[in-house]
Amino acid sequence: MKPSSSFSSKSTDPHPASRALPVIEEQLELGKHVQDVGGVRVRIEVDEQVHDVVAEGAVEETIVERVSVNQPVAAPRAPWRDGETLVVPVYEEEIVLERRLVLKEEVRLTKRRVMQPSVQQATVRRERVVVERQTSDGVWRRVEPLSDT
Repeated sequence: MKPSSSFSSKSTDPHPASRALPVIEEQLELGKHVQDVGGVRVRIEVDEQVHDVVAEGAVEETIVERVSVNQPVAAPRAPWRDGETLVVPVYEEEIVLERRLVLKEEVRLTKRRVMQPSVQQATVRRERVVVERQTSDGVWRRVEPLSDT
């Protein structure tokens, strides 16, 4: 048996030149579909910690010393400095047979600087970034940062 072909030279078609052959061509169409599958959000959180800070501070003190003199003087004298000490004279008039000025006492004021540690509280703020990803079901999940290697 011989296989038959529809394109044999012996055709029964009265118009062999008018016969059409179908040509098929496929075409590719590209498109895109936008689908929301979640999101990413970044926020900054601030942590506050209270620390005790020890600071060295200076306090000035005045030492008051009263020195009894009880000595007659000819005229009053203005306050004067004796090194670091300010001397303030205190006078009193006495009536005897004669009037005389008596230096009753001297008040000596000396300033001294004393260093004292003091504890103060200071608030320290630290920012940290939180990255979260929204899943397709709408839940926000934290994204852990990649470790530096």
